[in-house]
Amino acid sequence: MSKLKIYFIIFLSVIFFNSNKLFSQEANQIETLIRQSEAKQLSFSKEWHKLLHYKSSKSKVISDVKSADFFLNNNGRFDSNAELNDTIKAMLDQKAAGNNHAQCRFPARFKWLKNNLTWPEDNLFDGSFCTDYNKWKMDDDIKSISLIFASGHLSNPASFYGHILLKFNSKNEQNELSLLDTSLNYGAVPPDNENALVYVIKGLTGGYNASFTNQQFYRYNHTYAENDLRDLWNYELDLSQNQIALLVDHSWELLGQEFTYYFLKQNCGYKMAELLNLVIDKPLLPSVKNWAMPSDILTSLADERKHGKKLIKNITIIKSRQNSFRDKFVLLTNTEKKAVSNFILNNDLENLPSVLENEINSNKKVIDTLLDYYAFSLTKKNADPKSIETRRRAILLSRLKLDTKDIEWPSSSPKPPPHKSQNSSMLQTSIVHNDKLGTGVELRFRGAYYDYLSNNSGRSPFTQMSMIDLTMVHQQNKISLKKLDLIHVETLNISPTNLPEDKAFAWKVKAGVKKQNLSCDGCLHGYLSGGIGKGYLVNNNSAVYGMVTGEVSAFGEKTLELNTGLTAGFITGYDDWWKSHVELGFQKSVTSSQKIRKFISWENRFSNSKWWDIRLKIEYDKATEFKISAGYYW
Repeated sequence: MSKLKIYFIIFLSVIFFNSNKLFSQEANQIETLIRQSEAKQLSFSKEWHKLLHYKSSKSKVISDVKSADFFLNNNGRFDSNAELNDTIKAMLDQKAAGNNHAQCRFPARFKWLKNNLTWPEDNLFDGSFCTDYNKWKMDDDIKSISLIFASGHLSNPASFYGHILLKFNSKNEQNELSLLDTSLNYGAVPPDNENALVYVIKGLTGGYNASFTNQQFYRYNHTYAENDLRDLWNYELDLSQNQIALLVDHSWELLGQEFTYYFLKQNCGYKMAELLNLVIDKPLLPSVKNWAMPSDILTSLADERKHGKKLIKNITIIKSRQNSFRDKFVLLTNTEKKAVSNFILNNDLENLPSVLENEINSNKKVIDTLLDYYAFSLTKKNADPKSIETRRRAILLSRLKLDTKDIEWPSSSPKPPPHKSQNSSMLQTSIVHNDKLGTGVELRFRGAYYDYLSNNSGRSPFTQMSMIDLTMVHQQNKISLKKLDLIHVETLNISPTNLPEDKAFAWKVKAGVKKQNLSCDGCLHGYLSGGIGKGYLVNNNSAVYGMVTGEVSAFGEKTLELNTGLTAGFITGYDDWWKSHVELGFQKSVTSSQKIRKFISWENRFSNSKWWDIRLKIEYDKATEFKISAGYYW
């Protein structure tokens, strides 16, 4: 046998021996770690169940995650112990490499195992080979995490209650709301151009998958603040670096994983609260509710403290294009407002450089307001981009002729953040006296959300939006249903400027079951009603409105009635302590010979608390009724 063959055989023998030794060592390590985990019962631990999104179902568990590649055991979605054992094996696997290694795919799980088991020192997480994961965590350049709340959007049922994002704030950002930072979103994945009714039905019944996705923040800013005209509230959290790392790591594990989406429960608010519960050991959604409201997370976080300090470190706002323009417009003097209006209405490109003679700061304020107006106008469906761009160019040229000093704006009160608004659900008890039916007691439950008289910090003014608003009454020795509003959406679309692109119709939509009027007992009917009209601002706290209304009512199985009418109202208030709403109108049946129905109501709310209020109401609708109510909000 030649020397070359002998050397080759020796070489193969060494490789084989070392491989067996390596695999034997790996098997021993796996066996040791599994024994440790069983002794500590780690598969039953709360942290493990949070990382795998397990929910208990009788004596079993099931994960909310539907994607097979989220689990390292074929039955891992239903077996927490088998998943834990296979996770330990995968973390020690010497054959896998690069971004596909379990340590790269599931860094939060690995770090948790390392902290709870005596992990072999020769298998500690280096991470240098996890290039995708390192890019995700910005090479440890994340200094803080913010919760971003996009205010409610009445043109889309899925956006009525607002939306929640997570934003990872980088250390080297130039400002508090860097648009290049990575952000995490959770939402349903419907087909393109899905019918609105189908979207609502499937959203309520779990007909869509949902997933976590990521984008740089400027994309979400463009979608919500610039296109949808929604304010974005930035709640920066006071978290430790370990807590930040855990949230970043687990977010990486969740990217692209499929869940079932439920509009009222497992929505963005529910999933973001679940994610934050990894580092905040307190429920962020009320346990008494079987539905999830994104705004409830803000309330819980505002009440939460860490070592005596508030968990929310800082709150800032990115105003929508529309609100940015409006807020500047209301700070202008009457002369400056007239200059803005004249330019917009008359398209006076010639006189812009000297709108106000010898008033440089006023000219800059006018020009800055006009720029915001045209930026906001571009979002309109009927916008003429070419014409708008011509005007914007003329305005910018005029601005270049003025000095570069900062604009001196008058001081204004900051807009209160949404967590200071009244809580989203209501339970109300009332003593009521009706001149036809006598005295009684009412119990009212409203699942969500607010009305004209609510303390609506951070919400659109002069709007109301409610779902599942139920009133039961005990009167004349019996309990009966008085009304059930399934949905009630109403907005006056008040514009403080009344300029061409900054005004819209007032409108309302309402559906449910109610009594025909206040004089009858047991005269319930189903209805679908709507209205369209106009609202006008009287002052910062007051508005008047009028609407043409229509209603379809159903009495029994075969009787349908169509009604039309007019409604007018006035809303006012003072310093959040008191709000008042007067509404009057009439309704006439188109399909029957019934007399014209006239009605009027006046309701007052007292209290600036987010938890309770007192209300007084008097109304007439074929009977006169007086009511005093105490409401609790949670």
